[in-house]
Amino acid sequence: MLNPDIDEYAKIKVGLKSLDDAVLSLGSFRKINRNYGDKNFILNAINRHDYSTLREVSKYFYEASGIY
Repeated sequence: MLNPDIDEYAKIKVGLKSLDDAVLSLGSFRKINRNYGDKNFILNAINRHDYSTLREVSKYFYEASGIY
């Protein structure tokens, strides 16, 4: 029996729903470019209209965090 004073981290509450633990598949991050976190790299890609790089960065952060 759980102690009511201790939080249980086996479930995550999102609004009214409870979700099971999230599992992260690290195998999906085979290619990690350290420039993705560099502000100047991103600003240069925006300046150059380098949509493929911006899409790649966006996809990486979406897969990593689930949000844009």
